[in-house]
Amino acid sequence: TTLNQVIDHAPEGVATITLGRRLTNPNPRLASILGAPSQSLVGAPLHQFIPGDDVERVFGGFGPVDVTATETFTADSQARRADGSEFWLRWSATAIRKLDGAIDYFMGMFEDITAKHEAEEAAGATLAQLEKLNRLKSEFVSSVSHEFRTALVGIQGFSEMLRDTELESGEVHEIASDINNDALRLNRLITEMLDLDRMEAGRIRLDLKPLHINDLVREAVERARVTTTKHSVATDLQPNLPMVMGDSDRLTQVLTNLLSNAIKYSPDGGEILVRTRCANLAVETDVADHGLGIPPEFISRLFGRYERFEDKNAGKIIGTGLGLAITRQIVEMHGGKIAVESVVGSGSEFKFSLPIPVSSM
Repeated sequence: TTLNQVIDHAPEGVATITLGRRLTNPNPRLASILGAPSQSLVGAPLHQFIPGDDVERVFGGFGPVDVTATETFTADSQARRADGSEFWLRWSATAIRKLDGAIDYFMGMFEDITAKHEAEEAAGATLAQLEKLNRLKSEFVSSVSHEFRTALVGIQGFSEMLRDTELESGEVHEIASDINNDALRLNRLITEMLDLDRMEAGRIRLDLKPLHINDLVREAVERARVTTTKHSVATDLQPNLPMVMGDSDRLTQVLTNLLSNAIKYSPDGGEILVRTRCANLAVETDVADHGLGIPPEFISRLFGRYERFEDKNAGKIIGTGLGLAITRQIVEMHGGKIAVESVVGSGSEFKFSLPIPVSSM
């Protein structure tokens, strides 16, 4: 009949369903959706393909007698094909009733919505990620604005003192030093923001030359020692390491960032150890401290843009939250890897590795 031809060529799966919830008269599209020959579907229980709880929920909505309306109930289910693979199915059951209102059978409609469901999930995940990024950017802007303002207030206040107050030469020197420190802080904030954007946009090129990582470590450690009186900065450098191809300025930036963080996040002082060694066809550099440590749930986010761990009991940690993102970017631009191991209350160990050129092996 014409109706049967329409059903056979329908773009959705169609079948009648008995009161015992078994399929009858499945059309070719339903056979394709469920991955089974039409003949094998005849008499098959619905729960063979659709979770029993979903089946009960849909059919539980029908009343035994109703002569005034044709009810339809719909569900989205994680269904199973004949081969056991899972997919998302939107299906509905419509009660077909006799003249006395009793249900004769059900008409079922079936649509494979796997692609639609995955797209919605992906869109939801993207939206959540954008919302998170927007929140992090807002926090970042707020934090950086505060630090800009703090530095500018210092510069403004100290310069007004120089302008309006008669001062001894020693006092002038001290105030000029404070102004210089605030200006350097502003410059560092601006440089960090511009650096990361340029790196991520591929607008920074490395000046790669053969170098000894131990030389860079010694220089960075000497500079770090000058910045702190509460910490001892020690080294354990493997001699005769192979040379690596690197940009000495950028790798110095990596070492400086890691040493600065080790000092910053070890407010009670203690030893900071920098170690180098050859491992797995790479030169590995470790920077270990005995500071606050990082909670496990934060480690996976640590190298992300705008991410910065702050211990509420340790006072405010100053910075943009871009330092480790920049550090990771530089290491990866060298073809290397960076990771961290940490125990809360015991300290952290940052490790980055640089590949050894074939010519150096």
